[in-house]
Amino acid sequence: MPFLLANWRILGLLAILLVAGASVGVSRLQLANCRADFAQTKANYDLLIERVRQQNAAVEALEQAGKEAAARAAQERARAAAAIRIANDKAGSLERALHAPGDAATCDAAVVVVRGDLAAR
Repeated sequence: MPFLLANWRILGLLAILLVAGASVGVSRLQLANCRADFAQTKANYDLLIERVRQQNAAVEALEQAGKEAAARAAQERARAAAAIRIANDKAGSLERALHAPGDAATCDAAVVVVRGDLAAR
């Protein structure tokens, strides 16, 4: 005990150095854990960014396909409208032939109109 009383300053300094060393060691372990967590988070972030890019590319492809389908649909609607006009014109000429006054209101007149339409094809 007399040694401790005589050298209390040295022992106090050793205790302070021991606590400081332990603190530095713990801090280094925490820093290593933080670096590992950061590396894992960065890897997850990079993976997420890549998947978002893939998803964006897929969405853009779907949008392009939708635009192309809409353009084809518009063309088909225009083609169908033209066919409907032609069919309506033919139906109108057939109806006029059937409702014509006099001798023209026979089936022969309708046959002539239908044959004329078929010959026009």
